[in-house]
Amino acid sequence: MMVTMQNMARHQSRDELETLSQPVRMVHLWWLLLGFFTLLIVLIPGLRVTFRHETLSFTLETFNTLVATMVSFVGLARYVFERRPFDLAIAAAFGTIAVTEFWFGLILPFSGSTFESVADAPMWGWLLTRAVAGVLLLLGLLSWPRGRSWLAQLGGRIAFVVAGIALADVAFWYWHDRLPRLLGSEAWELFSLPGRFTTSTLAGQTLLGMLLESLLAVLYFWLAYRLTLAVREGEDAWLALALITAFIAQFQFIFYPAPFHPAVTISDLLWLVSYLLLLAFLGHQYVRASGGMRRQQERASALLALSQTPVISRDPALVLGAARRATKVVGPPATVSVRVGDQRTPVDAQLSIPVQLDGVRYGALDVRLADGQTLEPDAEEYLRIVANQTANLLRAIELYDELAAGAVRDERAQLARELHDGLAQDLAVLRLRLSDATGDGYEHGLADRALSEARYAITILRGQTVAPDDFVEALRRQSDDLADRFGVPVEVTQEAELTAIPAPAQVAILRISREAITNAGKHAAPSLVRLSLRQRDSVLELDIQDDGRGFDPAQPARPGAFGLRGMIERAQLLGGTLTIDSAPGQGTTIRARLPIRELDGAR
Repeated sequence: MMVTMQNMARHQSRDELETLSQPVRMVHLWWLLLGFFTLLIVLIPGLRVTFRHETLSFTLETFNTLVATMVSFVGLARYVFERRPFDLAIAAAFGTIAVTEFWFGLILPFSGSTFESVADAPMWGWLLTRAVAGVLLLLGLLSWPRGRSWLAQLGGRIAFVVAGIALADVAFWYWHDRLPRLLGSEAWELFSLPGRFTTSTLAGQTLLGMLLESLLAVLYFWLAYRLTLAVREGEDAWLALALITAFIAQFQFIFYPAPFHPAVTISDLLWLVSYLLLLAFLGHQYVRASGGMRRQQERASALLALSQTPVISRDPALVLGAARRATKVVGPPATVSVRVGDQRTPVDAQLSIPVQLDGVRYGALDVRLADGQTLEPDAEEYLRIVANQTANLLRAIELYDELAAGAVRDERAQLARELHDGLAQDLAVLRLRLSDATGDGYEHGLADRALSEARYAITILRGQTVAPDDFVEALRRQSDDLADRFGVPVEVTQEAELTAIPAPAQVAILRISREAITNAGKHAAPSLVRLSLRQRDSVLELDIQDDGRGFDPAQPARPGAFGLRGMIERAQLLGGTLTIDSAPGQGTTIRARLPIRELDGAR
């Protein structure tokens, strides 16, 4: 693990090292301070504070019990939400500590038994509890899969571990006279003295006691060392400080041992500092939890707003706007941009989350991070939810478009059937009768044009593209009919050969030219109207010119007059443009430019 962290450190940028150095330096400084303090205690006998004070000792045990209980519940809560093995280890370890503190520190003093009478039972219980707690915390920190798997399976068995420690404590108290001695008679004589007293180095410690306490100190040194390394990987520095202090307290206990009550030693004071640091750890966890809850509320609100985006309007811009607002609550160090279409991922994006559904890709969420930073797992999961929700909404818009296009096709097909079975049949019969009757050719030509127009309309309504020559012929027939109706010559010019023209573009050209010729005949009194039709690449161009009275396009339209506006909107619906150039006394020129492409559902 140390080699891995050193390799990671070599690749970290200077900004990342500056960000991580603050908690790491704090932990290292704490190691130096406590190490220097321990050296002073060993070298200067006058600094070895040991005194008998039952009230203070009881107060310390009560405080330690409460803190250990709170830390255990915090670890369990974090494990429920994050499923980290180390959080489960914290819950189990401090749960066992709380049980032993409660039994030997709070219950036993009121049981009628004195600590002299139960001899070394509290120390045996404390040794076992610290050993179990240290092993559990190490299992949570170690990286090998077997340790993690075993701890993860512990899950619902924390209560059995805590209960096992409780039963062991009771057994130590009950069979205290059969336990091997950890403290000699010299220690008990010292602790029976009232007031302040000073013990000598290793005073009253039996060989077995020194061995067990030394092994326990080694265990806590290893635990503190691993936590120091874990701080660089993001573990809470306050917890590391607390366990470093616990190691120093355990080390001090080797030299200056004491039972739970009634003595208060340097080791007890160091344990107090350790529990104060655990309180700081709890406070830090509360701040993190509060910030996390606030962030979750913001994300839930953003997701709700995204899910409520109206798709019936069939406007993808509304969905993309809501998606952009939802990504803004991810928070630093990440900034997220919403990309649509098939554009390439930006070079500075560290992560690209696709916006896709059922294999259809609509775009991506591109995540940019500050130098050396990483995206938290819950933030990445949130962004994937945003991407999935955005894809669902865009797919819903496509379904609305398909339904609308289907409805239009069905309506047009029904209208085409009615025209074919009704009007077209009647016109065919009328044409046959007129061909048998005598008279001028006007009625015959009018019947032919009417029947051709009906057949052309049926073809268009069926969604079929009419051949370019037939389309131009339909335009000429319409122009001739309008010329006869208004008494205005209309000249149709095809400047170049046309390729296949989609049905929506054909309908738009016919409707625009009809409206333009009708307006000229009604209001401009021209001597000639010219229609010029040409195709340039993928754009169909139509120019309509007349030499009539002209008008001022800037003037407001007359109430109830929607012809010009309708022409402009019809061109815009197909992605084209329509301009009107006119002035009083100078005639009018209308230019329509339509892209030639299929538009599903265009009207």
